[in-house]
Amino acid sequence: MKMKKYYFLRKKYGFLRHFIKDIIFYKVPTHNNNNIYIFGIPTHANIGDQAIAIATRLFIEKNLPNKTIIEVPDYAVIKVAKYLSKFDYLEKLNVVFLGGGNMGDTWPQADIYKHEVYKKLPNATFIQFPQSTSFQSDGYNLPMVINDLKNVNSIVIARETSSLEFMKNNLLDTNILFSPDIVLSLNMQNTSFKRKYVTTFFRKDIEKKSNELMSQTDEYLVENIGKLNRSDTVITDFKGPLTQKNREQLFLKKIQEFQKSKLIVTDRLHGMIFATITGTPAIVFDNSNHKIKFTYYDWLKDVPYIYFVEDDVSFSDIEEKIRHFSSIESEYAVPDLNIEYEEVIQLLKFIS
Repeated sequence: MKMKKYYFLRKKYGFLRHFIKDIIFYKVPTHNNNNIYIFGIPTHANIGDQAIAIATRLFIEKNLPNKTIIEVPDYAVIKVAKYLSKFDYLEKLNVVFLGGGNMGDTWPQADIYKHEVYKKLPNATFIQFPQSTSFQSDGYNLPMVINDLKNVNSIVIARETSSLEFMKNNLLDTNILFSPDIVLSLNMQNTSFKRKYVTTFFRKDIEKKSNELMSQTDEYLVENIGKLNRSDTVITDFKGPLTQKNREQLFLKKIQEFQKSKLIVTDRLHGMIFATITGTPAIVFDNSNHKIKFTYYDWLKDVPYIYFVEDDVSFSDIEEKIRHFSSIESEYAVPDLNIEYEEVIQLLKFIS
């Protein structure tokens, strides 16, 4: 029983042990009533998450140009919420929670700090930017999240239909919107680089799905592609700290890998999204929670250079796609998805 309790507490609060020093030395920004806060800026080197932070800031800057944006890193969220609590009864605070796949039991820490923020800022307006859910029926996060959202003014944005349906069926008292992952609001069309190689971006974490076709594809690439580049959207050898400045540098460097590639092969959601916003052909395999599949069919199924691998396709189909995409010399036009964010734009204008 003691070990079970220890594991629960470590899972729930253990992430804080990495941030004790950062929390102590973090300087809380001065509040004024023109601020809009983005809570949960990641301090890890997952470039997909960093891209979400960059795209969120750019999206808000574009649509609320008169607002002052305050980015709050993940480790400082509770500290800043405690500071803002003295203003909570005097004015309407506007807080954006960073989107992604952090709503649920796969990566539970974000729901934990949101819970603490809600208690400290009961009168604020909260917007959760485009999210995927990963709740388990026996998980501890879902009852807590349902109860939290009943008691605060919160708008939650689902980024694919699987999460949208889950939210509608479970978050019954919550205002729910629907839009693509916020990174798809960017256009990073390749205009500078000659495409030279094929690049793989494969997961190595708990969201990886065992897939025989993906293994066959990888073996084929090794045997048949002369210029094969192995990469990932997570930088495992990065030495912190990660700041706003080097976040943008890391993001642009990663985007250049896509812009220099003839073809991407990936089972990462942001591998597919980075390919889309750079006009780079991609062969995409699903992950364990299907957020890739639903994102593809909700928003990208008509993009001619993105090929999603269904379970019933043959390897010869994939082989043909590799040959086809690798031989293309011209650039594809990046799709314009701006109309899909219209509800989010109107929401931001309303709260301003």
